Amino acid sequence: MSRIDLIHTDDARVARIVLAPNEITTKHFHSGVVEHVVCLDGCIEVHDVENRTEVTRLVPGKVREIRPGVVHHLINALETESEYLLIQNGNYDFVSVDS
Repeated sequence: MSRIDLIHTDDARVARIVLAPNEITTKHFHSGVVEHVVCLDGCIEVHDVENRTEVTRLVPGKVREIRPGVVHHLINALETESEYLLIQNGNYDFVSVDS
């Protein structure tokens, strides 16, 4: 994963993130952060871990909102790099969840 932070304040973060082919992010949640994942290139899958049937497949221009407390992870669904814009609003925290 490569990340470029574009905005970083006490109550907002915006980053441009590139996932390697088939890369999977750490399962996690945020206590007080609303996230918006905007696919820029490729195909990003957003997995709601607690509701295994809820998988959102994002292609360029598509957006998924993730509410506080939702355990999730992202997967690059392609054999090439995929890129997304991550917009986070709220008091940032990152709580990793064991598999």
